[in-house]
Parts: sequence; C-alpha cells; structure tokens
Amino acid sequence: MAILIIVLAVSSPSLANFFRGRTLDSEARRFLSLTHHAQSRAVSEGIPMQLWIDDRARTYGLQADPGYTPDDPKAIQFEIAPDLQLEITASAPTATRTTSPTPAANNNNNGTTTLRFQPDGALPPGNAPSIRFRGADDTTLTLAPGRNRLNYEIQSDTPR
Repeated sequence: MAILIIVLAVSSPSLANFFRGRTLDSEARRFLSLTHHAQSRAVSEGIPMQLWIDDRARTYGLQADPGYTPDDPKAIQFEIAPDLQLEITASAPTATRTTSPTPAANNNNNGTTTLRFQPDGALPPGNAPSIRFRGADDTTLTLAPGRNRLNYEIQSDTPR
C-alpha cells in the first residue's frame, strides 16, 4: 500500500498535465465534429446551417438558418471548457476572386461569429475563419479550412 501511495505521489503532476491536455484535445475534436455534423445536416435537410460561436457567453452551437425554419428542434449548444480560450482569426484570402452574396463567416456586434454551411455542405466561397483553442499551458490547436476548402481540419500549432 505504501508503494502505491509513493507511486501516485510521484506521478500526480504528470497526470495533471495529461488531463489538461486532454481537455484541449476533446474540445477541439468536439468542435470539429460539430462542423462535420453541420455539413451533414445541411446536405440531408437541404437548407443552410449556422455554426455560431459566442465569445462573451463562452458557448457555441449549431442551428438551421433562421430564414428557412421558424424553430429548429435539432439545435444544439455547447459550453467552452473553463480553462480554455477561443480565438477566431480570419484566414488568408483565397487565390480566386468571388462575388458570393453570402460570406463564409459573419461577425455580429454582440460577439457572435457565425459559420454558414451551404445546402451542398460546403462553406461559401470566400475567407473561412480559423478557430484556435488555447489551453492553460499555452498549448494551442487550430481548426482551419482544409486544402480543398470543403471542410475543417485540426492543425497543431505547438510541438508536443
């Protein structure tokens, strides 16, 4: 029993760092899964989906575009883990010039950013933002549009 207590005492700091890192990974993967769900719903229901991020309330979620349905019974909302920070940055402009009437992301005055997924599942042509999750130990993971700009992918910013 004494040996077990000594082993736990020595390994506790390492385990604490491990679980903090798991929070960052879990949150980034949950957000990535929500982007996949938004694409899937947009295609299957044939209406645009809005993935919104509220910086002030530290929440994000998914709902059908309000112009298409008065109420969305499948709308979902998640809270950002307390020890994580969320940063939204505009991506670099694409090489092609577009005249799309619907931007890939809208920033509202109330601190809410909205990503709009089209009925074909893709982001509208334009500059889709990158979403960076920052952990308590300054480890970051970034969700950015993929090379084909049809989906998001996780990119590690700092070596582990």
